[in-house]
Amino acid sequence: MPSANHSHQATADQSQHAFTVPRGPLDRHLHYLVREARLPLGDDYVIDIEPGGTVFVVDGKLLRIRESLTIKDTQGAEICHIQGTLLGVKNVLRITSNDVAIATVRLQAAESDRARYLVELPHSGSVDVIGSPADRGYSLSYDGYIVATITSAWMPTTAGYRVRIAPEQDDRVVLAVTVCLDVMSRHP
Repeated sequence: MPSANHSHQATADQSQHAFTVPRGPLDRHLHYLVREARLPLGDDYVIDIEPGGTVFVVDGKLLRIRESLTIKDTQGAEICHIQGTLLGVKNVLRITSNDVAIATVRLQAAESDRARYLVELPHSGSVDVIGSPADRGYSLSYDGYIVATITSAWMPTTAGYRVRIAPEQDDRVVLAVTVCLDVMSRHP
């Protein structure tokens, strides 16, 4: 899977998996900084690569119960679309690219005070969310391997978090999942 190539193809390849078991050196993780801009009518984010500059923007529209977010590259081309419902009993966000399902993020009914999230992949099982998306301190694990680590990041003018992605992952899918988890953990 291309991880550093930001000129993604316009069509989704259904034969490739969104998450793979990391095979590269552990010190070669890509680092992203996701900065949020909270607006009264939506959730907007800017995603920067560290070091570097902006690589993606997230345009979010919250319409009461229905959530819609679009991840675009810096030229304005749509990379992924996120659509779903945020209700107490049905918290589901689906990630698609060119109308092909990539992942579904669900908030499971909490048996305790801690929310449990499930990331389902169409043809390859699921990704475990280990930790707390609400605290921005968690990891994504696939097939027993940590594929991304998310940590809170302090910034002077806005809130945000860092995403460290293992080699061979589809960065745009991993980033879309982290945006879904952030939105779901912040909306009551």
